[in-house]
Amino acid sequence: WSIYSGSSYASISTSGKLTANTVTSSQSVTVKASYTEGGATKTATKSVTINPPAVSLSSISINGPDYVYAGKTGNFAASATMSDGTTKSITPTWSIYSGASYASISAAGVLTGKTVSSPQSVTIKASYTEGGVTKTATTGMSAGRMM
Repeated sequence: WSIYSGSSYASISTSGKLTANTVTSSQSVTVKASYTEGGATKTATKSVTINPPAVSLSSISINGPDYVYAGKTGNFAASATMSDGTTKSITPTWSIYSGASYASISAAGVLTGKTVSSPQSVTIKASYTEGGVTKTATTGMSAGRMM
């Protein structure tokens, strides 16, 4: 057994076990098998594609105002951090985790403060699923703050 081409992307044992190296983009490796018997050598090759590791959802975070006045709105946004360290904007499922009597939040992440006699604590929750992985995040803020 040997690597005919692409040896920087993989190695192969004498028993034919192929071990892929980490790659950042798909790479082609050609494996060669040779067998000699009675003075005759037979050779076969097989092309194998080495793919980079799958990127998965690691965590999500919420950004938004620390308070929203009664009857006013505040915009919340969320971002996802992936297993490769990259981040991206996402559209999560928004909800009020605690304090629903003091504020409401739309599917677009727009929070509306309700009229209350004094500022009240509200915890906002975002939930997001990608590739079968679900992550949630919460953040606290004050709603119904008097003007």
